[in-house]
Amino acid sequence: MPYDWATFFHDRVYQIHPNANLAGIERGGYRLVYADKPTASESAVQSGVAFEGRGAWAVNAWYSIGIGVNAEGIIRDVRRNGPADKARMAPEDKIIAVNGQIFSGDRLRAAIRNAKGKTEPIHLIVQSDSFVSTMDIDYHEGERYPVLDRVEGMPAYLDDITQPLIRLSTSKDPQVSK
Repeated sequence: MPYDWATFFHDRVYQIHPNANLAGIERGGYRLVYADKPTASESAVQSGVAFEGRGAWAVNAWYSIGIGVNAEGIIRDVRRNGPADKARMAPEDKIIAVNGQIFSGDRLRAAIRNAKGKTEPIHLIVQSDSFVSTMDIDYHEGERYPVLDRVEGMPAYLDDITQPLIRLSTSKDPQVSK
């Protein structure tokens, strides 16, 4: 056999890698960067994000403090080794207050935005089961959303790969759309 498929599948499929392998995206003419506002597609996804049937996320702070929170302040997921995880937050904890004010999604997003470049942590009051505690999230980079940024001078292979194979016609003539 000219190729070692067992090693290929072992290394690329069966092994768990903590970070995405971005080399393929970079060879495809793009690089991963983070923006302070969600893209249009990210906004559309956020409007209906559900994780494992546990409800929609009202706040997707996955790439900033590392949590997804529903409208009632209940944490639906915590990113491993993210700032919220380091503060010992867990799924099903309920955020009661953000920086001294009653929780709302807008207040949490504002706290994340306002922490950018400052040294003061984000202060939360959190309920876990029947216990209430204060938690400080040491995070200072503002809101972050993943974006693929086109690298000038590189072939746009990723564009070629993601092109639809069949273009649907907008014509109302049934013979044209076949």
